[in-house]
Amino acid sequence: MNFLSNGSSSHFQVELKQWFGELTLNVVLRMICGKRLFGMKSPEEDKEGRRCLSAIEELMHLLGQFVPSDAIPGIGWLDLGAYEKAMKKTSKELDCFLSEWLKEHKRKRASGHEVAIEDRDFIDVMLSVLDDAELLHGFDADTIIKATSLNIMVGGIDTSTVTLVWSMSLLFNNLRVLKKAQEELDVHVGKGRFVKESDLDKLVYIQAITKEALRLHPAGPLSA
Repeated sequence: MNFLSNGSSSHFQVELKQWFGELTLNVVLRMICGKRLFGMKSPEEDKEGRRCLSAIEELMHLLGQFVPSDAIPGIGWLDLGAYEKAMKKTSKELDCFLSEWLKEHKRKRASGHEVAIEDRDFIDVMLSVLDDAELLHGFDADTIIKATSLNIMVGGIDTSTVTLVWSMSLLFNNLRVLKKAQEELDVHVGKGRFVKESDLDKLVYIQAITKEALRLHPAGPLSA
């Protein structure tokens, strides 16, 4: 939001895919581990955020590749295209992020730091449910927490980014629709505050725009 406030008074080109990627990463990570990596005015956190976002984008790219050994298992040892090597590198990098976030939460719990129920994130809840020594289907609690968190990241970040970019692209190419959406916001929300969840039921036209964007350009999980 700081980015929007600072840039709204000047005219410059905006890379929407990058900005929406940072936005969705922040939203998903706030839910998973209670932190954000962009917009904190810290070079180190921005650097960590770019590494994390880059790893997720690389993972999504690899998921869409044709791997010859999937069709002909016997040639798997050749690793044609070096896809297996790239997958191992990307999974290791993502595992480093998830392991560090999990360790941070465990350190807080060990220090006796109590998190209010309304302030708990996904990892807090998973730690409270799963016992460290408990094995579920042969996997320990740490593996289950990291794998589930990664599923949320993969399913929520890139797909949301692509959907938002397509939605904005469609609006910019249909200015009449964009104007009607802005008018609906002015009537039901006004210009003095951000949209709240309680406003959504009143924004019927914007809901229709969202559904049409998803119909025209469905994200991966919706088109599967």
